[in-house]
Amino acid sequence: HRAGRPAAGGGQRHGLPSLTIMDERGVITAPGPFQGLDRYEARPAVVAALREDAFKRFDAGGLPHRRVEEWKYTDLRALMREAKPLAEPAGSKGVVPGLSGVGATQIAIVNGRYEPGWSDAADPAIVLTELFAFAGEDTNYRLGNVPGKDDIAVSLNTAFMTGGVAIRVKKDARISKPIQLAHIFSGPAAATYPRCIVIVEKGAQLTLIESFDGPSGADYQVNSVLELVIGEGAQVDHIKVGRDGDAALRVSTLGVTVDAKANYRDFVFTTGGAVVRNQTFVRFAREGTDASISGATLIKGRQHVDNTLVIEHAAGHCTSRE
Repeated sequence: HRAGRPAAGGGQRHGLPSLTIMDERGVITAPGPFQGLDRYEARPAVVAALREDAFKRFDAGGLPHRRVEEWKYTDLRALMREAKPLAEPAGSKGVVPGLSGVGATQIAIVNGRYEPGWSDAADPAIVLTELFAFAGEDTNYRLGNVPGKDDIAVSLNTAFMTGGVAIRVKKDARISKPIQLAHIFSGPAAATYPRCIVIVEKGAQLTLIESFDGPSGADYQVNSVLELVIGEGAQVDHIKVGRDGDAALRVSTLGVTVDAKANYRDFVFTTGGAVVRNQTFVRFAREGTDASISGATLIKGRQHVDNTLVIEHAAGHCTSRE
């Protein structure tokens, strides 16, 4: 268990001691490569260490291909013929493609980066932090320590992650409007690697929508990762809507950790993109969870969509329907 200033939470819940790794001045005291660094100094060092380790994993395996069992239906080595340059930041303001009749609070991830100027104000029961700021400030959370962390696409995302957000829904909060993580690509063909984190605390309720939009005719590439942590007794509905441009290549990974007596529903709907892989990794960490995972795909011509699901029942008395 990693903790910040005397931290309660996961460790104490599981009968482990609470640790202090940062003093009252914000200086890291835990032994290791970041000891003695101010938290603001440590932030880029933490991210750099994550990138370096992830790139080593990716370099050892390379792009997945048909001889890799988990990727036999989506041969990225053949389909991803060239690596695009990283997408440039978008303008400070723009319009987020809406979802008719939903009325969601829109959080814009444009060209792989969180853009506040494109986004709506969030509910007061939600704490929203830019990804890299969160990585350096929230020492309780281990970025990337989620189901699916060893997948090669996740390693590639970690090595090149361009930005994103961390969203924390406070304990027992009932968020009335859906939150839409709106991934938007804009500009000439390029690559984006957004990483988002959503933590739903004990007893909270949330409807979370991920949407992916981009222009037709541009062979842009998206490798996204969403880390979703669902607390004890929480209720989460997650909906992914893929409306990518007709020449786009997108790999989207969802890593979900579900605590005791939580309710989790997931639906993936894909209509766009030339090549799309939606991969979901779910871990039922404690007893009494109920989950339903489903989806629909509407494609035509030579479109390729691969929906891959891995569920780990790490605890007993959990129910899942796929």
